[in-house]
Amino acid sequence: MTDATSSARVPTPPHAPAQGGWGITVVLALLTAAFSTVNPALLIFVPLAFLLIAMPPRRSWLVVLGLVLLGVSFLGQGTGTVWWFGRGWALMLSAWFVVAVALLPQLRLTARLLTAVGGAAASAAMLFLVNRRSWRTVDFTISQELRNGAADIRAFWARRMGDQPWLAEMSSALDRFADWQANAYPAMLAIASLTALTLAWWLWRRLASADPRPLGRLRDFRFSDHLVWVAVAGIVLLVLPFGAALTRTGMNLVAFMAALYAVRGFAVMVSLYGAPGLLGMVLAAIVFLLLYPIVMVTTLMVGLTDTWLDLRTRRKNEKS
Repeated sequence: MTDATSSARVPTPPHAPAQGGWGITVVLALLTAAFSTVNPALLIFVPLAFLLIAMPPRRSWLVVLGLVLLGVSFLGQGTGTVWWFGRGWALMLSAWFVVAVALLPQLRLTARLLTAVGGAAASAAMLFLVNRRSWRTVDFTISQELRNGAADIRAFWARRMGDQPWLAEMSSALDRFADWQANAYPAMLAIASLTALTLAWWLWRRLASADPRPLGRLRDFRFSDHLVWVAVAGIVLLVLPFGAALTRTGMNLVAFMAALYAVRGFAVMVSLYGAPGLLGMVLAAIVFLLLYPIVMVTTLMVGLTDTWLDLRTRRKNEKS
């Protein structure tokens, strides 16, 4: 999800070192799989297929590859609500991303990614407002799958650990987390869509143009400061008694924006203090797993602070 000006407009100098290797694809794929409530492959390969077919350069083998990816994605008969919803969402997301890439070349990549996710979300909301029964079916099915997944994990550990005293506490925590997921999965799907589109962009630029730097540096990641009002609107909907539907909408807006600001905060910290080496990354991963609430809150607050203080620009001005 790194922020970068379109590589088509800013060619990489011949002497510039190649960046954005295959490691970033692994990270993006893992994030997509972790957050997606539908088949994560759909969120990656359907947008990639749209880019290969619709965007120049339209080489024959790229178009054929795009058609193959679409064919594989839609092979077989529908196998339930989530099957249809996942493919419908992937199609809307892909269409919006192609529109954003084609019609908004002046915007940074992050802005086009957010435009695609926002446009797909608005389109889905309009469709569900027209057909509320479909929304209730999708909502119930996905929520039930998430709760069933938590129940399977609980049963797995119960069979292997017996009557350990900590199992009851773990089971309660799993149930609470499943309940939270059942309410916040739209935000989770939006986050997964954002990372999947970034990966689709990376793959498309590599395949279509052999671009060695499809993405910018993480330390430069930012997005429009005006998006803070989306977070404010979410907090208002979450706090004030507008009813269950709007409260849930507010919770999802806050969750999505919190993830964005956490990434922005991490980018600021990397910019100010430097990127950690391999050992530093391992230690950081361990600290995150053990103290993730503190880490998330810290990076979130740094990201929010950067909205008003522009910490990276201040540091550059101080050095100059």
